[in-house]
Amino acid sequence: MNKKNNYTNRELNAMKGAIFPISLIVGLVVYSMTDMSIGIILWIMMMIMGAAIALFSPALKNRSTDFGPNNTDYSLVTGVLVAVIGLAGYMWEFAGLGWLAPVVLILATISILAIFLIMKNKTHGSD
Repeated sequence: MNKKNNYTNRELNAMKGAIFPISLIVGLVVYSMTDMSIGIILWIMMMIMGAAIALFSPALKNRSTDFGPNNTDYSLVTGVLVAVIGLAGYMWEFAGLGWLAPVVLILATISILAIFLIMKNKTHGSD
């Protein structure tokens, strides 16, 4: 029996939950080693947690509820957006780029995700 990508929701949630303390530790280490404000912990945690959610998305069963995206697509989009919002927050607060660069980053990411999902989920033979 092929057990590839055969994780239960509990196993996946446990793996995602295990990333939380890791992201907190990384945020605390960066905070303690730099002169940045405590907000760096939040932005780093969002980047790490979002990346983890997106990376674990292929392990989800590709079930659909006949409404909206399937589980894999939903998890991928959620993870990427959380990570990009974390990166945008970091850019806004610590990189000195003003508000325009983070807004452009978020809007460009949403556009790229939309194009990717439309191409991925195109049903062949329908016009």
